[in-house]
Amino acid sequence: MREILAWLNDPKGNQEKMSAEQWQSFCHSCKDKFGFQPAKDGPLRAAELLGLSQGCWQQVWDRFREAPRRYPKLPGWLKKAKPQDHGGLFLKESDEVWPQTNEMHEAALRNALKG
Repeated sequence: MREILAWLNDPKGNQEKMSAEQWQSFCHSCKDKFGFQPAKDGPLRAAELLGLSQGCWQQVWDRFREAPRRYPKLPGWLKKAKPQDHGGLFLKESDEVWPQTNEMHEAALRNALKG
């Protein structure tokens, strides 16, 4: 989980730090444990899976929530990966993971407090 988060925080930089064997091992582990192929699916798909937090990805999300400052670039990936809003009137519990949803609610709160 920590390796996925580190890679997602800086995909290119982390891949460059790995030897070819380490990269292969990382990719194999991601495919087996998380149903995700870093080389094929890329960081945007990983961020989407992280944000959706289903199945084993819930544990990855929980790990991120424990130490979000270790992964300062990850919210940018989450912002890019947010699925399209389908016009629902109610906030889904899982929507809290997407940065732009939080930004929207914070702006609404600021405006309400100003009023």
